[in-house]
Amino acid sequence: DVLKGTKKQMKYTTDKSGRVISSEVLNPGSRGHDLQLTIDIDLQKKVESLLEKQISKLRSQGAKDMDNALMVVQNPKNGDILAIAGKQIDKQGKLKDYDIGNLTAQYTVGSSVKGGTLLAGYQNKAINVGETMVDEPLKFQGGLTKR
Repeated sequence: DVLKGTKKQMKYTTDKSGRVISSEVLNPGSRGHDLQLTIDIDLQKKVESLLEKQISKLRSQGAKDMDNALMVVQNPKNGDILAIAGKQIDKQGKLKDYDIGNLTAQYTVGSSVKGGTLLAGYQNKAINVGETMVDEPLKFQGGLTKR
């Protein structure tokens, strides 16, 4: 309702033949509020490119279970969304846009706390910004698999 505004309301008076002889504005109506996006288009393009490169790189390194990647970049001071992107590999092996996955995809809790884990790693100098780690199941001798 806030975005849509209200319509102008008029009262028309007509003669017997249907011609308008007078009009009166009952309600001038109002414009709805504007929606202002906070997306930084240059950052958005970089994020999309990064996702494409990383999915392709990880798949070429043997991460066959890697079929999509999602990323949201927010301003930590006010929560503005600066970029939101997603890429997915379809059944034919082609890379497709999958931005909607940021809103619809479901993951276990482990995925939602990885950001905190990364931050702790950065703060304790256990990992470096830009360092890549392959996150896939570990297979041990005897058939044991740890996910």
